[in-house]
Amino acid sequence: KKEYGVEGLLDAFVKLDANFRIKLFGSGPLAARIATESKSDPRIFWGEFVDRSELAIQIKNSDAVVNPRPSQTRLAAMSSPSKFLEFGAFGKLIITTRLPTLPLEILRYTVPILDETADGICESFARARSLGPQQRAKMAKTCQVMMRTEYSVERLGEAIGIFLATMASDDTIH
Repeated sequence: KKEYGVEGLLDAFVKLDANFRIKLFGSGPLAARIATESKSDPRIFWGEFVDRSELAIQIKNSDAVVNPRPSQTRLAAMSSPSKFLEFGAFGKLIITTRLPTLPLEILRYTVPILDETADGICESFARARSLGPQQRAKMAKTCQVMMRTEYSVERLGEAIGIFLATMASDDTIH
């Protein structure tokens, strides 16, 4: 779906130099386009729908992960950053749009997509490459530690519990 940003990512990817590779997984209305482009461009791998264990292997073997979801949509404003949290837990550099639900403290350890056009996404890939391997690894590791501590399931559960307790004690809510 357009709301997930894959179309924009594909539009950007075809503009990148031959050193970039992309692996796409999942299903949806862009499956036919991705399949066609993967046949004509060997830099594009189309893995279709895979189980979680295979996806985990693919993420572990990647240099970076991309979260291209457009940040100005209604869906982005209402969505939890679950995919982002999952990516961060793997310790891979994340190239992402600035989703309104992502805390700024986490975004510091990503390569933000500041301009969500194809050219802007290309620029973000170029910035990621220019960081160098040590800096990319350090950013990814810091993000991973934050995901496993500050944003762990346990921590998020505590925060939800506090929120619900506050809501239950608020006499103005009926």
